[in-house]
Amino acid sequence: MPVSTVHWRAVHEEAANASDDTRATAHDSSAYMVQRLQAVLDTSEPTPLYHQIASVVRWEIGMGRVHIGDGLPPLRELADALGVNYHTARQAYEALAADGVIEARPRTGTVIRATRPTSFWTPAGRSMSGGSPRVIAVECNRTQADELAEDVARAFAVEAVPWLLEGYGPPPSGVLLGTSFHAAEMHDRWPDRAQDIEVIDLELDPALRLGVTTRSEAGGAGRVSVIERDLGTARALAADVRTLLGHGFEGLTARVMEPDDWESPAPEELALVAPRVWDRLDWADRMHPQLLRLPFRARPDALVKTGEALGWNPR
Repeated sequence: MPVSTVHWRAVHEEAANASDDTRATAHDSSAYMVQRLQAVLDTSEPTPLYHQIASVVRWEIGMGRVHIGDGLPPLRELADALGVNYHTARQAYEALAADGVIEARPRTGTVIRATRPTSFWTPAGRSMSGGSPRVIAVECNRTQADELAEDVARAFAVEAVPWLLEGYGPPPSGVLLGTSFHAAEMHDRWPDRAQDIEVIDLELDPALRLGVTTRSEAGGAGRVSVIERDLGTARALAADVRTLLGHGFEGLTARVMEPDDWESPAPEELALVAPRVWDRLDWADRMHPQLLRLPFRARPDALVKTGEALGWNPR
């Protein structure tokens, strides 16, 4: 269950007094997280700073850049590094703790919540129908659930079934393969299936580079923007897209838009739409020539490692 806010506060106060030696192993991940937050935090935006901080932390976990058990910066250190109020940093950590994303441990500090099961294989890993193992590809939207299932089925001789976190009910028997974005939520929703849960990292599909170049040249787009529902996530995602696209796309921007308030891109704009926004657009909007879905895929090395550990036969 998620760590309660009261418990998190109490433990963090004890953790804040930990020696430098006990926190040494968390140094790299802490320093990295501070750098990422400094790069994408925007104090001029109306979105609360604590919400931006929490969103960026979730994004970095989901992209596999920090991992379960990695340390996060102490509150005072984080607040000073970002130039924000101590209570703003604490509010961000409390929101993450309430969602089960992080936990505060006595003498070691705040870490990414340790939700990965210790066992790789359980009887549920085999399909009840016999033959190929069944893998339930769990995501928060249909677009990514379908793509995750396709990635798995393309690499291994398994029965891959897309499944939504909400709306589908309890998943059938099989390995529950989710992304790092939703590891804690999967454990909270299906605590009796903890030993069936496996977590894999995602990455932006490199094919996006060709898609953006082709669309930009064909449509004469003068600027490129990333559209997401949350500002912190949008800015973190935009930074990743900018890195992937490379030279010529330094001016790429982040925009926040809810699917219910959708507006077509400006004439000179190429809009890159995050999956959870794309998933709720109607077909007419998706066909807009200046719209491109941001494609994600399971990281190939992580997928191979998981499949080998579970004994799946490669295609």
